[in-house]
Amino acid sequence: MELDRYFTRIYFAVVIGGVIMYMMLTIGKDVWTDETYTFALINHGFADIWRLTAADVHPPLYYFLLKLFLQLFGYSLTAAKVFSIIPYGLLIAIGGFQLRKLFCAKTSVLFMILFLLFPFSMRYAVEVRMYSLAAFFVFMNALYAYRSWKKQKLSDWIIFAIFGAGAAYTHYYAMVSVGILYGLLFLHVFRSNRRLLKYWSLSVLLLLVMYLPWGKCFITQLIYKVNHEYWIEPINLEIVIDYVCRLFGSSGIFAYVVFSGGCYTAALVYILWKKDRKDILIAVSSLAVPVCTIGIGIAASVLIRPVFIIRYVVPAVPLLVFFMAYVVGRMEKKILAAVILTVSLVGGGSAFARNLYTEYEMRECTCMFEEEYDFVDAYYVNDDVSEHIPHVISYYRPMKKVYTVTDLSCDAELYPNIVGASDFCAQRNEHMILIVAVRGEIPKEFLDRYDLQYIGNVREECHTADAYLLTLK
Repeated sequence: MELDRYFTRIYFAVVIGGVIMYMMLTIGKDVWTDETYTFALINHGFADIWRLTAADVHPPLYYFLLKLFLQLFGYSLTAAKVFSIIPYGLLIAIGGFQLRKLFCAKTSVLFMILFLLFPFSMRYAVEVRMYSLAAFFVFMNALYAYRSWKKQKLSDWIIFAIFGAGAAYTHYYAMVSVGILYGLLFLHVFRSNRRLLKYWSLSVLLLLVMYLPWGKCFITQLIYKVNHEYWIEPINLEIVIDYVCRLFGSSGIFAYVVFSGGCYTAALVYILWKKDRKDILIAVSSLAVPVCTIGIGIAASVLIRPVFIIRYVVPAVPLLVFFMAYVVGRMEKKILAAVILTVSLVGGGSAFARNLYTEYEMRECTCMFEEEYDFVDAYYVNDDVSEHIPHVISYYRPMKKVYTVTDLSCDAELYPNIVGASDFCAQRNEHMILIVAVRGEIPKEFLDRYDLQYIGNVREECHTADAYLLTLK
């Protein structure tokens, strides 16, 4: 086949092109609250990272690896974004190589291109959080689940467990996806080759042993944090619809949601209609991982307590993309395959352009943190502003006091420069930046003591506030 002949060239072109594309998204300087938490945490030692994240709602592996990376390449936002790109680059490179060996060149190339252009996963390529790393571990775990079943080598079962442990140490919904993969593999093994049950059991045991050091922390988080301090809003039908739009959408274009969702529906109908047992087994199994991950998250949120938002399915998205790549690679109807690929190309290109524009646009919202305002003594955040904004300011200005009316004392160890407004004294702050709600009212005490100059706004994801330069009269 022609594709086999030129596979090496296409493979390297996609991998290198993909990395360059993601690198273009590192130009932005904006951060949101969870990213500021990442930086605040990795400024501590490894033992403190373990202790502090145990008091949060995530496992520690991502923070450990990021700290090691930044110790080598410097503590900067750009370096941290590059670290997030690496797992996606490895996912495309190793995934593409392995898929060619396990399936065919067409499936491999389609997966690499479709994942690179999948809008939902693209936005997490440079986010300073654990999602890209979790996606890498889950996809590698899935690949070795298939290898373990097909090749029946003990080494594959061991690697299967190692990637599963990596996922579980990175994000809890990645652990859910791995649990689903273990369950699916058990069903296939039990049904087709029960001799492999001993290897499956050994892999489970190895995974549990590797996870033992974190086991107590996990149970504590599960019992206390989720039941007492979790922040997620209750899930209803409107939110579920929003999840679908986010997962299949691109740049907020609703028509693309319809087309993209229609493509995945058409792919599922096609593979079931084809009635090839092997193809159905592989395609439906891969689709089951993200679908069941979402289903478990929503069910737990409805029956127990809200514990799921749509970005938690990012670790399972590569398997959603693989489902499409596998089905399209087996389509005899070229028109249908061409339509699906065209929709993916348009959506991916639009999402990339939108993300790139957003990275440039957000530069305007960080102007009051540039050298031009180094003379400012402190920042004051009014009570009508989201509590996320002080965290962003603390990241940009770690050496300046950030006064806030909202009680953030629980974050004192991670954000030591955020202090209560009761400690504020105008006489000690000749120049200050005041943050109030957009078009919000300026507190009278500042109007009496300071001259005001509007200088722009500050933004944290979906929260925006106005910024004023205050000079003592």
